[in-house]
Amino acid sequence: AEIFANTEVNLAEIDVIGFDYDYTLVSYTTALQDFIYNRARQHMVEFLYYPEGLLFHSKFDKNFAVRGLVCEKEKGLLFKLDANNRIAKGSVFFARQRLTDEEMVKEFGSRHLSHDYVTRKLKKIPDLFTLAEACLLSDACQYFLENNIPFHPGAVTEDVNMAIRYVHKSETMHKEVMSNMDKYYHPTPYLADMLQQLRKKKKTFLM
Repeated sequence: AEIFANTEVNLAEIDVIGFDYDYTLVSYTTALQDFIYNRARQHMVEFLYYPEGLLFHSKFDKNFAVRGLVCEKEKGLLFKLDANNRIAKGSVFFARQRLTDEEMVKEFGSRHLSHDYVTRKLKKIPDLFTLAEACLLSDACQYFLENNIPFHPGAVTEDVNMAIRYVHKSETMHKEVMSNMDKYYHPTPYLADMLQQLRKKKKTFLM
């Protein structure tokens, strides 16, 4: 099946309308990213045996990572990649340290990455949920650097991803949100009326 994005749609010709939930019907506050970051970090310390000092080293920084970045899974590098698979100058970070252009070339060989390399070794940071993952990855690597603890960036990348997935799949996040809705939800006062109006004439579903 193919999905097409349209800038103009005649809803009179549409019988069924589906909605994504997160960040479409519902908009979350940055407090949720704080929670995901903290709970994933706690999981890494308690179950993946990361140093307890990591718990007090840093906190989620909403100004550090943005949507649209990519992560090199083996090197633990974060950077911006354009549509032609070229690395944006000055965008490459290892831990909390920005790489120079010379260091970037040393890591990748050139600014242009092959399609095969992008497919196999890069992970996208596509949404607001993954910002906590990007921030935690950089902070964990920075902790190891500052404390002269040997580590493999690829292993840290995998562990952070595992911890973030645990927060989602264990329903830890969902239970927290449901018990503190005022803290995590931006109010959407007209949403219920809009959906009720749609359901009078259309079939609706939640993705």
